[in-house]
Amino acid sequence: MSPEVISFEQEAIGYIEDELAQGYGLEQIKQGLLEEGYPEEVIQFAAEYVEKHARLSKKDKEKTVKRTDEHHVARRFHVPVLGIAALILILLVAFFFVGIGEEEPKASPEQINILLYDSLGLTPAQGKISGGAQVYARDEIVERIRAESMLKESKSNPLLSGLKMSDAVTGFQKKATAYSIIKSGIEQLTLVEMRFQANRNVDLLKIIEAVPKTTAASSDEISLPKGGLVAERDPVIIFNFNNVKMGDVLKASYVIKKQLSTLDTLTFPAEESKEAPRPTAAKVCGDGRCVEGENYMSCCTDCGCTPGSVCESNTCVAAKQDQCRADAECNDNDAATRDTCSGTPKTCQHTTITECISADGYCAEGCAYEADNDCEQPVMTAAPEETTQPEITGEQESPDIINITITPEESSIGDEVTIEAKVLDPNGKQDIARVWVEILELAQSHGEIGDMNDKGLEGDAVAGDDKYTVVLTISDYYVTSTYHASIFAQDHAGNKKKSQKTFRVAGNETG
Repeated sequence: MSPEVISFEQEAIGYIEDELAQGYGLEQIKQGLLEEGYPEEVIQFAAEYVEKHARLSKKDKEKTVKRTDEHHVARRFHVPVLGIAALILILLVAFFFVGIGEEEPKASPEQINILLYDSLGLTPAQGKISGGAQVYARDEIVERIRAESMLKESKSNPLLSGLKMSDAVTGFQKKATAYSIIKSGIEQLTLVEMRFQANRNVDLLKIIEAVPKTTAASSDEISLPKGGLVAERDPVIIFNFNNVKMGDVLKASYVIKKQLSTLDTLTFPAEESKEAPRPTAAKVCGDGRCVEGENYMSCCTDCGCTPGSVCESNTCVAAKQDQCRADAECNDNDAATRDTCSGTPKTCQHTTITECISADGYCAEGCAYEADNDCEQPVMTAAPEETTQPEITGEQESPDIINITITPEESSIGDEVTIEAKVLDPNGKQDIARVWVEILELAQSHGEIGDMNDKGLEGDAVAGDDKYTVVLTISDYYVTSTYHASIFAQDHAGNKKKSQKTFRVAGNETG
């Protein structure tokens, strides 16, 4: 996807518009930008442009709202500042070289879509946007019956009770785009964008976005980089717009932390009900009730914070970052521990294994083979007339497992995977009693066990060449993950050797 080149003036205009939509005053926004070191002439140009086109009132220009994020400006404009500095430096270098005619101009740095990074709540340092695909684009008419039913069912919610349907907006232009973000791995995000036009003046217009659980299981899967408030964890989001004028074109957006293939949400406008005003509870921050006049900015102790923030001393601050995202990132290479990623924020936990669990790669103290097949298998003594065990003299040594190969090393549902290992025994091939493979999904048992053979059968290429083979089919109960193929070789004396090699299953690509 080709990057969109955006001027810094456009960036400043978009930033001021977004800040105004979140309730900050124009002069407050300008002062914050100037204190961060942005060029005064650019900020003044952007402010005058917005003031002229948005028809701001005196109140809109002069009001001051306490910020809840100390790095609010720096987060949004860290990249543009670097971009300006780099651009100035490039222009100076280009001017110098053109003037003396001795060097060719140097190439400019890679352009990035800064607005897109900001809409996704990212900076280029946090992850690279590798590509995106539009999954939904449609003009939607407000579904009044569903919306009124939802408001009726939400009377117990202090953020939704007392609201009525508004006729100030009759429809929305909605678009959803899925993006792949390259970090330590690949993260999938879906950006949902909405545009709409007001057909009359409204002092306070609320846009309600109800997201079904099939789209986002809870508000933990939602982020609001461009503002908004979570009203319910199911989730329900509220976007507030003050002093809306007839003809204003407004926009709102949010991010769902996974890849969607389509979009199914209920979006509708609402206003405070004047016909039947709800009783106003006394505003007492800290009484456990989020009442009218309180919000996450003035009293997060009662009202909570937006996703990604926590309330400390009645102020929303950025939540501590997770140290891990999945159990796979916590492997300490100790078979005696169970490695998990858990807690809030998520951290790696390493718990000593004490249970007798088969195929987890570890035999806990006190366990026997009958309860845990990772433990040493007892030697079975057959009746003399039935034994086929060779007579081995001298000291017994464990077999050696060398040169494990898995073909292919990455597969999908329905593929066949060939696992081959060369097994040698110091006492000769006749002392090898059994060679088998057990499949583990990281430290958890996957339950897949298969005997390997060197008989030229079932995928084995050549009989008697010391290469033992098994062919497994990747069934539909495999999930996208990295798996361990644990190869075991055991001789007739019960000596056992284990070796591992990993392979990856990419899941059902057609699902």
